[in-house]
Amino acid sequence: MSFPATATATATATASKLKRRPLALCLAWLAITTASTVLLAQSPGDPTNSEPAVRIVDQAPGVTLALRPHQVRFDDGNSAYVSSERGVLIVDAPTDPEVIKHWVAKAKAEGQSIRWVLNTHWHSDHNQGNQQLQAAFPDVEIVGHHSLRGEVPNRAATAHHERVARLTEQIPAARSALANGKGLSGQDLTAEQIEAQATAISQGEEWLDTNRAVEFLAPTVSFDHALQIDLGKHTAELHHFRAHTSGDTVLVLRELRIAFTGDLLDELPFIGHGSPRSWVQALDVIERLDVDTFVPGHGDPFGKEHLRVIRDYLAQLIAAVDEAKSSGVSLEDARQSLTFPQWRKKLATDDIARRFFDNTVADAVAAAWNEQ
Repeated sequence: MSFPATATATATATASKLKRRPLALCLAWLAITTASTVLLAQSPGDPTNSEPAVRIVDQAPGVTLALRPHQVRFDDGNSAYVSSERGVLIVDAPTDPEVIKHWVAKAKAEGQSIRWVLNTHWHSDHNQGNQQLQAAFPDVEIVGHHSLRGEVPNRAATAHHERVARLTEQIPAARSALANGKGLSGQDLTAEQIEAQATAISQGEEWLDTNRAVEFLAPTVSFDHALQIDLGKHTAELHHFRAHTSGDTVLVLRELRIAFTGDLLDELPFIGHGSPRSWVQALDVIERLDVDTFVPGHGDPFGKEHLRVIRDYLAQLIAAVDEAKSSGVSLEDARQSLTFPQWRKKLATDDIARRFFDNTVADAVAAAWNEQ
C-alpha cells in the first residue's frame, strides 16, 4: 500500500538478525483445515514464504521499531522500543520471541531496564510476549486498559490454547496422509505440494514446541480513560478508545509528534471484534492530535491522509449496512452482498491484503449491523 511520506522516509533501517518464527498467530492467520490442499492455506502469514526477517528501524531519537516483513505483516504485531532516562517503554509484545529477545538484549547493552510494556489491546499478537519480558525484567509493569485484565487471560489465552489443541490433533493426521502422498481431505498432492506440506508440518511442530507453555499475563497497571507515564524528557500519554476492540489504547509522544495506535489505525482494519460507529468517532479525535506519524499495529508508519481513508471506508460501511437493514435485508444476505469492491481496490493493493480483506469483510458487515 502506498502511504504519504512521513518520518519513515528518513528513518534508518538496520540489518536485523531477527529470525522470523513460523506460524506467528493473529486474527489473519489461517490454521490447518481439512479443505486445504496443503497443510496451511495460502493466506496472509503463509509461513513458507521467503520474506526477510523483521525490520529494525530507528524512527526518531530514542524510538526504535520492529516492523513485520511485508509478506507477513498481518501475522504478528509491530512493536516499539522507547528509550528514556527513566527506563524503556515497550509498545506491544508480539508473539515472535525473537523480537522480545532483541529488545531485552538492546536494553541490557544500553544499561537500561525495561520498566513498562503497553498492550494496545487484547489480541495475542500484541501481548503474548509479556511473559518473556517479565522473565527478563521481573519488575516490568504491564500497562493496558482495564478491560484487558479480563480479556488477556481469558479471550486471548483461550484462542491461543484452542490453536495449540487444533494443531496437536491435526499435525499427526497430516503427516500420516502425507506419507501416502495425500492431503488431509484425501486428495492426491503434486510433488510441489508434498514439499510445501512437509515444510508446513515441520514449521507447525516447531511452533507447537515454542507455544505450548505460553502464559498470558494481564496488565499490572490499568486505567479507564487516560494515563500518563513520565519518561523524563517526554511524557507518554495513553488514551482509551472503543474501536478495533472495546479496550484500545493509543500512545502519544507529543514532543516527537508520534502516535502508536495498535490496530485502531492500521494499514487495513480488522473490524470483526470492533465497533465501527465508535471507531469513526475515535478517528475524529485522533486526527486532531498534534502528531505527524502514526505507527500502526500492522504495516508501515503513515500520516493523516491514510487515517482519513480508513475513516471514509468505515463511514461508508456503516451507511451501507444501515441502508440494507432499513430495506429489510437479512444479516446473512448483507454479509454476502456487501463486499465493497471499490474499497477493496483502494485499500488492498497486493494479494496478501486482498485475501485479508476478502476474509474479513463479512465480519465487518456483521459488526456494523450488531453495534448498538
